[in-house]
Amino acid sequence: MLLEQNGVVCLPVHDSFIVDHRYEYLLHDAMTLVFKHHVGIEPQIKKDKTVFDVMKSRPLPTQEEMIAQMKQIKLEGETGKGVHSRYQTRKAEWYMANRVKEPIITSVDLFVF
Repeated sequence: MLLEQNGVVCLPVHDSFIVDHRYEYLLHDAMTLVFKHHVGIEPQIKKDKTVFDVMKSRPLPTQEEMIAQMKQIKLEGETGKGVHSRYQTRKAEWYMANRVKEPIITSVDLFVF
């Protein structure tokens, strides 16, 4: 109710909730209120790390590192060896299975300046 009254969107995922970080306190208050109403005691609420927390803890790749990663992905697609090697094959299979005659994009080269 607290979230709805403030126009805050909250996405429930299994036993967790996703909410904009600006409204974390509202989610915490709502969870505490409802839990205490039904159970009679204060809940223990923990905040898991998000992908953004992980990104903050890692240094940003340099331009050279990003170019090297893109070159590696392209090479794997061309040689059929490596983590990304089956991408083009799976994409072609998807087009065939969905009766798409010609792919809109066959390949993409990424250049970082």
